[in-house]
Amino acid sequence: MRTRWRVAALTLALVGSTFGTLGHAGGAGGPPTVDGRAVFDAAAQVLRTHYAGPAMGEIEARLAAQRRALLGRCAAAPCPLALGRAAVEAVVWSLDDPHTGVNWDAPALAQGAQQVTARRVWSGMLTDLRTPSTLQVVHVDHGGPAERAGLRPGDVVLAVNRRDDMAEAGLRASFLEEAEADQKPYVLRVRRGEQVLTVTVIPASWPAFAQPSLRWRGQVAVISVPNFVPGTGPAFNTLVTRAAAQGAAGLVVDLRWNGGGSAVDCLAAAQSLAGDRVNLVGVGRSGRPLPAWRTTPEAQAARARVRTPWVGPLALLVSARTASCGELLAYFGQRAGGMVVGQPTRGLMSSGTRAHDLPGGGLLFVSDVRPTLDGRVRLPGRVVPDCLLPDDAELSSQGRDTALEEALRVARGTKNCAGPRGSGR
Repeated sequence: MRTRWRVAALTLALVGSTFGTLGHAGGAGGPPTVDGRAVFDAAAQVLRTHYAGPAMGEIEARLAAQRRALLGRCAAAPCPLALGRAAVEAVVWSLDDPHTGVNWDAPALAQGAQQVTARRVWSGMLTDLRTPSTLQVVHVDHGGPAERAGLRPGDVVLAVNRRDDMAEAGLRASFLEEAEADQKPYVLRVRRGEQVLTVTVIPASWPAFAQPSLRWRGQVAVISVPNFVPGTGPAFNTLVTRAAAQGAAGLVVDLRWNGGGSAVDCLAAAQSLAGDRVNLVGVGRSGRPLPAWRTTPEAQAARARVRTPWVGPLALLVSARTASCGELLAYFGQRAGGMVVGQPTRGLMSSGTRAHDLPGGGLLFVSDVRPTLDGRVRLPGRVVPDCLLPDDAELSSQGRDTALEEALRVARGTKNCAGPRGSGR
């Protein structure tokens, strides 16, 4: 199976389905000697019944072609389990739908899902390969080891443990991963603007997934949301309320590195920006609406936390990496009057996911929900910025965050974007 689906499936197991709970449908896994044809037929039935993703009109042809190929390889009984699984993977891969995938290690996924709120020894920061020669700090957890060491978002990593003979940022990233894995203090040399600094990071027990953080740029509050693991929604509600209580003149929500997660937490976060405009209703393959977000206990809890949504200037910072639930928060923020700044998002906002057990062990993740407004208007595929910016990777390599600078101008009211007021494919 290709790595892409292993990573996607683990992520989906951790974050849940469209309305936040990782759903299971179908029977429990069987013994490892199960016939490969039974595995394929079970997966085919799930896809025929539930798949509602962008390739919905092509699913029958894809399934028929792979079943013919499987029967040609499985003339004798029983059909090897590996061949059935390979046929399932071939169908899934052909759909080219990041919300649909398969993972055969269900126990590991279940264990990973239980560790969402766990702690581990690490720095509490995220980095990104901005160019082949640039490794940049893109998120620092508030109060975490990296922040205590003096690191900030935008710092460019030049050397790890004084190994500065690395021209390629990928090598620096590998050495940084090794340093984190050792769980011992390590030294970074970073560039911040015109300065070159040396800092010592002391890894410590910290939440295993990066947390939302609030920092200030003058009178503007900047909230970074790197993902939507369970608990992110209430944490975001708290930070927005705190920013308003402390007199923020504007708000920037940084979603550039947010690849998605729990839609329950995303929609709870959206309550802070859009209030009753968060009127999401999922529609299944049959076209029948599912329970509306507004009626869920999670929505009621979010409304109780958010007495008054944000009413000041709002900028939502996105990039081509912003995906799925990250796009959803940007979409509702834009509908509430906020300005979206950056590049068009990845385009994964138009479907949601649920997991189904397969015989022989494993989980099939299927795009089975199409988000709509009030059950009628289907959401667009991606968010189109009001302020469209070029990729700032080269300037970022010098330690400048030009996209954030633009978002700050929007939040301060000194920049008014003339781009589209809406989203599109």
